[in-house]
Amino acid sequence: MEKKTGISLNRKEFQDLAIGQYPASAGAFNIVMINEMDVSSSKKYEEQFISLGKLGQRICLTATREDLGVFLTPAVKDKALFGKLGITQYDRCATYLFSIGVPKGER
Repeated sequence: MEKKTGISLNRKEFQDLAIGQYPASAGAFNIVMINEMDVSSSKKYEEQFISLGKLGQRICLTATREDLGVFLTPAVKDKALFGKLGITQYDRCATYLFSIGVPKGER
């Protein structure tokens, strides 16, 4: 499900949300991928993580194919990020932050 937020973050805010990692703020655009994990069984949980990883890999491969630098991190400040997005239940969410179009010297 796609949720359009209309929220705009500046580079410093993205870097801060990625626990201070500079490459998170260096791209031409960012993607935040969030999935609420099904914890009812270990099999479902594991399958969701694998699917999320495959999607992340496709994003990275596509960016690389187009000669766009890509930075990916699961290390985000959950409470701050979800607060910005207006999401109140985040204890079962897996999150990846992408920065696409990172200049070659900053990868």
